[in-house]
Amino acid sequence: MKAMFDVLAENYNKTMRTNKQHLLLINHLKHVCDGLEYSSVLDVGIGTGKSVTGYLNDKLKVIYGVDPSVSMLKILKENKPDKRIKIINKNIEDLNLNKHHFDLAVFAFSLSWLKEPINTLKKICKRKPTYIIISEQVFEKGEAVNIGKGHPQKELITKSYNPTPSTEVDSVMKKQGYFPLIVLKDDMQDTENNPSGKLMTILYTKTEPDNTVYEKTKLIVQINLICNKNCPACYRQKGEETLSLKRFNEEISKLSTGDMISIRGGEPTLYKKWLEDYIEPSLRKGLKIAIDTNGQFIDRQNYKEVLEKLMRGKITVRISFDEIHLEGLNSKERAKEFEKMAMFAKDAEKRGISFGFYALGMDKQKINKFIEGTPLQEFNKMFHSLTLYEDISDIKIKGKYLKVNGEIEKNIS
Repeated sequence: MKAMFDVLAENYNKTMRTNKQHLLLINHLKHVCDGLEYSSVLDVGIGTGKSVTGYLNDKLKVIYGVDPSVSMLKILKENKPDKRIKIINKNIEDLNLNKHHFDLAVFAFSLSWLKEPINTLKKICKRKPTYIIISEQVFEKGEAVNIGKGHPQKELITKSYNPTPSTEVDSVMKKQGYFPLIVLKDDMQDTENNPSGKLMTILYTKTEPDNTVYEKTKLIVQINLICNKNCPACYRQKGEETLSLKRFNEEISKLSTGDMISIRGGEPTLYKKWLEDYIEPSLRKGLKIAIDTNGQFIDRQNYKEVLEKLMRGKITVRISFDEIHLEGLNSKERAKEFEKMAMFAKDAEKRGISFGFYALGMDKQKINKFIEGTPLQEFNKMFHSLTLYEDISDIKIKGKYLKVNGEIEKNIS
């Protein structure tokens, strides 16, 4: 890593400006760091300091900038870096981390250039930082040969490149007690504006996200496209289309008693006969049912009737409730939403209805802050984290996905 970046240092900043990779990286880091609380950072491969802007905050006291390249660090110093940066001119593999405390560890375009990336990850996880961020250029199968395309030092770059599949990284991180909370992915370009893989940024935390629907459900069913929300992170396209009851019944006829089915939309409870047409046939089949909803049915005219029907069979109500679903609301509207959800929680508990609140891209720390001082604070244990995937096709499911148009997919789309 040291030798290559000493050679690349002279033109590094120019290259990053030309292909705009640093801007994309900074945007990713700002996105995943938004709302996180940390006061110390370990920046692995800080280089010329291009990544620093992405994670700076007012509470940050120290940044341990680790890099083996003298030439890259010379440029960093010449750029008059943030005074909180403490430069460490070493390979991360050789650094004694016991001397340094850090809440956040950042790998910005650096993991794939390490000789021992997996051992380095394990080493950092042992220090138990609250958060770990990995930003890497990733390629489709066979496309990695394009790394460094258009660069005069392409041969050296290709020789030094040592990527680790994201699935392997996830597996290692899971064994160390870290799980993906936010996964971003955007197209990248080389210096000649040609496609050059994607930038994938993953925020890992110690909060294990809920994967029940993806791992245990035999059939995920999209019954409609209509929704009362306009969430910026939603992958679904709004529309008036509704799933054919014939197709629905064809697919559930293939399931066995005790199998789990997920009912979702759009917003499934906006379909007038969602209980009669989708829930009741599933109950008669003896299926376990997970209803994924934003809680639109709460406090409607037939609310009490819905509660009574939710008491029958093995039904779990999974309510999406987080900052994303409250975006654009004023303080009074937000307060009303919290009150509404707390009312449902109390009603559900009285009736023995299985339920939970699911927060997209929020770990336990964020969730606690989100509900602090609200009527939902007493229901803290009913909140679960969900991983936020920018590219929904990255979610791996073990069952089938029945789209609103009646087609069966192997991935959510």
